[in-house]
Amino acid sequence: MAQYEIKNGVGIIPEGTTEIENPGFKGCTELTSVVIPDSVKSIDVGVFEGCTGLKSVVIPDSVTKIGWSAFSGCTGLVNVVIPDSVTTIGQSAFLNCSGLTNVVIGKSVTEIEWLAFSGCTGLTSIVIPNSVEEMGFAAFEGCTALKSVVIGNSITEIEHHTFHQCTALSDITIPDSVTTIGYNAFEDCTSLTTINLPNSVTEIDNFVFVGCTSLTSIVLPESLSKINRCVFDKCSSLSNVVIPNSVTAIRENAFSGCTALKTISIPSSVTELEGRAICDMGLTELIIPETVKKIGYGAIINCKELKSLTLLCPITIQEILWNCPSLETISLGAGIKKINEKIFDDSVKVINVPAKKTEYYKKRLPEKYHALIVEQS
Repeated sequence: MAQYEIKNGVGIIPEGTTEIENPGFKGCTELTSVVIPDSVKSIDVGVFEGCTGLKSVVIPDSVTKIGWSAFSGCTGLVNVVIPDSVTTIGQSAFLNCSGLTNVVIGKSVTEIEWLAFSGCTGLTSIVIPNSVEEMGFAAFEGCTALKSVVIGNSITEIEHHTFHQCTALSDITIPDSVTTIGYNAFEDCTSLTTINLPNSVTEIDNFVFVGCTSLTSIVLPESLSKINRCVFDKCSSLSNVVIPNSVTAIRENAFSGCTALKTISIPSSVTELEGRAICDMGLTELIIPETVKKIGYGAIINCKELKSLTLLCPITIQEILWNCPSLETISLGAGIKKINEKIFDDSVKVINVPAKKTEYYKKRLPEKYHALIVEQS
């Protein structure tokens, strides 16, 4: 190592150095501390990577960029202050810094690249300043001790896997600048009990809250147009969901495994229920409004506690119902066009129809169900 040296565990970087170049101190496990001179403007790719003994580093306010994997695997690093001069925190910059408990991000940082703090299992809280405009995918993935997050008001997208497996996360502030939450962004955040989503959010991608087993309630933003695939899959404690009138479609397995969800109100804005849209849920009652124009094959499946189903939609009803053994009562709207004979389980005891619609439905139901028809006054 011609340019850099270590004396008694201290990394020495000559005064006047403007860039700490690769390989720098990469893999120097005997390095315990380093003071970077204020002439340095850039910390290059991987220059401290794998320095497992590094406990202390002072980054001067001359530095503008922390490069890819700059401190990756520095498991002994406890505290990092990123000065206001820094604008970019590179990909994997602090990846797997498992001893890191405190990070201060400077007020000039505009970009936190992907995996920047992933695997920092000792980190308990983070404040992302208002200067940050981009936060790359999986930036805090696997930060298992992370309890509190404040996201600054310049972020427009929470990218995929950003907080995946942050199992201690219980408090997060999402600003009204955010419009998109990427897939798996909060997957397996098992301590998250509730989350406030601002009305600026127009897109919640697939699998966003999968495995959030402590999540009990959520109010979906009024700007949302669809509930995507598996968004709340395996949210076994979820007991209250408010779906706004802006939603037009509920996708496959949107609430699969939400066994604590006993009731759900589908608003009149909804026009489509995909196959398996209502799947493996704890519902006891379900009303599908007359605005629904399409119901997918097997849309209501494995809802073993479902006792009452109301179908108001004036469409042809195909094989939408599977394995709902507790279903006893089905209520039909005035204008259902056709009903597939396999729609009903043998558990059904009553089929309610509107006044003066008995003959109408006898023409549309198999003869074995005619005796179950009860005309409502």
